[in-house]
Amino acid sequence: MATQDFREVLSDELLGVGVSLKSIGTEGTAWYRANVSQVLDALRDTDWAVLGGDVLRVAGQQIEYSYANWHSEVRSGETRKEFVTRSIEEAMAYISNYPDDGSEGAHLFALVCGKVV
Repeated sequence: MATQDFREVLSDELLGVGVSLKSIGTEGTAWYRANVSQVLDALRDTDWAVLGGDVLRVAGQQIEYSYANWHSEVRSGETRKEFVTRSIEEAMAYISNYPDDGSEGAHLFALVCGKVV
């Protein structure tokens, strides 16, 4: 798998609603639940698989890791396209099923993607 930046395939609009994670020491971007499904949809017809992701919590101006995450691995005999599709579906399922604890703040979802070559 190649380790380029999957954000290259996202529209300026999707990049614009992303939240920079520089404040916690990483160059990544995370999205609120309301927008991350659009990011995943944008990856569907690409060679970018979602290898996993992290859940972060926003409290006031602070972003912190919640230590919740998920991952996907290639299965034996699975084609590249099958893996891309399944990895996106698994990410969507994890995010949609992630509990909203009703506390102050909101959750962000940071995707870890790899280009399947």
